[in-house]
Amino acid sequence: MRNFVCASVVLAAGLFAGACQETINTAEPAGGIPQTAAVNDKRVVSDTSLNNSARVVGVSEGKTPDGLLKVQVAVTNTTRSSKTCYYQFEWLDDTGMAVVPAVTGYSEQQIVGKETKYLVGIAPKPNVTSFRIKLKED
Repeated sequence: MRNFVCASVVLAAGLFAGACQETINTAEPAGGIPQTAAVNDKRVVSDTSLNNSARVVGVSEGKTPDGLLKVQVAVTNTTRSSKTCYYQFEWLDDTGMAVVPAVTGYSEQQIVGKETKYLVGIAPKPNVTSFRIKLKED
């Protein structure tokens, strides 16, 4: 009986220790990860230098709970080395006039080789209906 209790305790401790391990599950399509293609979008303005090392592979739009335009731009570094890109959203109203945010200037984003980063911008005012994003390397 004593051996049964000891074996049960050891088994329970082993199961508990295994349950506490942190694991990360990943999945990918059976055919491998698909290649990304550049998105040809007139709202994306990029310098020639950055075009050689990074490409915009997706643009998504939505609304915040407050009704503000929210934009997500996916940028993939096509090289093996890290790149720094600078980006700035320009917000436009329904007449095409610029809506100036409280804070202006470029934001910096480091992108590791072969990585995709998502650049997110939220319009400063509810009357914004469109955007343009400027990307540059330096």
